[in-house]
Amino acid sequence: MNSLDLTQSSIAKLLHLLDVEDIRKLKLQYAHLMDTLDIDGLANLFTEDAICHFGPYGEWVGRDVIRQNYVAAMAEVVSAPLGSLHHICNHWVELKDEVSAVGRSYLIDVVTERAANVNPVLCYALYDEEYRKVNDMWKISFSCIQFLWPERNTNEAVLAGFPPPVSK
Repeated sequence: MNSLDLTQSSIAKLLHLLDVEDIRKLKLQYAHLMDTLDIDGLANLFTEDAICHFGPYGEWVGRDVIRQNYVAAMAEVVSAPLGSLHHICNHWVELKDEVSAVGRSYLIDVVTERAANVNPVLCYALYDEEYRKVNDMWKISFSCIQFLWPERNTNEAVLAGFPPPVSK
């Protein structure tokens, strides 16, 4: 076998990695679009029927509600693009099947519009999410933010571990 011969198993692993990388890119786009205040672009990363559980910000159902609520939420925190930076890291993705996946990522949210003598950290949090492939594009279908600091606002999913059991 030469280096260009791929087994079916190798091809399956590569396709798996491509899907995982597409989902990670989706989450990076989420942070970038939020930070640049491109709320229409941000909303389009969600499925039409997406559900967001955002603790003190409430439950948002549907892409249009998600768009409206992001406009309001971002207006409370920043006045210009890049006034806040959402650092997404430690993104763990598990594919459930060819069209659905779950993920957990960490958030360090800082506000760049604060004075130099003021702590820029707005919050530390976790995102627990579900993703669905729609028209060959990964979208966020469910997002639950678990706030850890400065005020803890979590549910039992944080303590239950990750990934959640995969059902087939």
